[in-house]
Amino acid sequence: MAWRRGILILFPRVIGVLVVSGFLKHKRKTSSEREIVRFEASKKNGRIKVSGSFEITTFQKWCRIGLIFRFSETVKWYEYVPSLGSQFNKYKLSINDRMGNCLFSEDRSFMEFISLFKTTYTGRRYLGRYTATHKGNVAILDFIPPGPGSYELDFDLVTDEEFSEPGHERKTSFQELALYVSEGVDPMEDPEYPHKRVDLMTVRDIITRPVIAEDEEALVTEIAKDMAELGIGSVVITKEGKPAGIITERDIALKVILKNKRASEVKAKEIMAFPLVTIEPEVSVDEVCKLAAKKRIKRLPVVENGVLVGIVSLRDLLTKKPEYVREFYF
Repeated sequence: MAWRRGILILFPRVIGVLVVSGFLKHKRKTSSEREIVRFEASKKNGRIKVSGSFEITTFQKWCRIGLIFRFSETVKWYEYVPSLGSQFNKYKLSINDRMGNCLFSEDRSFMEFISLFKTTYTGRRYLGRYTATHKGNVAILDFIPPGPGSYELDFDLVTDEEFSEPGHERKTSFQELALYVSEGVDPMEDPEYPHKRVDLMTVRDIITRPVIAEDEEALVTEIAKDMAELGIGSVVITKEGKPAGIITERDIALKVILKNKRASEVKAKEIMAFPLVTIEPEVSVDEVCKLAAKKRIKRLPVVENGVLVGIVSLRDLLTKKPEYVREFYF
């Protein structure tokens, strides 16, 4: 009997430890999440429009835009096709930086999230007709901003909508809606969830300016002098004013010095690496990392409307995206 008394004494303690440890674990997981701003929206002329600013304080952390909502729905059907619901209640979401540059924009249907809604039937199903109230909290976008700072958000939702076609009638009407932005969230990995996950950092955010360029007719001695004076490891070579190739210190060492050539007699076009792989400033940093890793490129000139505007190096990429180190060195 003594062992039973021991178990009875120990059991509550064990349960207490498990509960507390579970709570602390959950708390540690969510402690970094912080709601930055919440917009309590109001309906006007069948639409909800929100325009406001928010301030990001973390660096390279996931943030979330979500909606807390309640709306009613009345459906009548004779030959009901569930996919018709995706046509309803369109919304537009955009995020701009403080300079007014659009970082993200999308148009889609809020009804894509219908499987996640908590539904309360306020009427009853009868001869192909029901009335229901849906309410819930859904994440519509997880994103990584380029960096700390101020951002502008614009949101526009069609709240009241009627749709009718042979065999199907539907009416929706929103009663409540709040839009919020949180930072330091754990991104949702579920591929079934219809929200988007995007990294808003682009090449424009990490570009190195100005970039040094020389004409293809320039002599290697001139190029080597520029490299030494400016402390750079590469020079972009142009042809008729447009980027055509690139020369690095390694090119000079392998193609000139080791071959006993006179640098004063060798032109840039003779040793430059080409064709030149270039990128545009609006390309995402993730895409550039994948491109550089695939082609084993350490420097990528940035071209906008045919004009050389900067360069991105492997160091720039790995400083912002250290998770790609394995792609380059392992």
